[in-house]
Amino acid sequence: MRITATFVSCDIGQRRPEHVAFDAVVEMIEVPPSRILFFDDLAENVAGALDAGLQAVHVSTTHSVSAALVQLGVQVPDVE
Repeated sequence: MRITATFVSCDIGQRRPEHVAFDAVVEMIEVPPSRILFFDDLAENVAGALDAGLQAVHVSTTHSVSAALVQLGVQVPDVE
């Protein structure tokens, strides 16, 4: 089962790349950090997520998100 969610710093009251921001998400969704996939365009945020135990991918475009998902074995529909 895959769950997709978006968490915005102002909504959770914490900011990345602080460890506490990632801990808050882990607590909210009750999923182990190693089962969470985080995408960001800032290397420091990716590093923070990795430090918190999440899977994390540095991306710069929607294509790079799709490519990362495909590499992880997720079937991604073609969207033009």
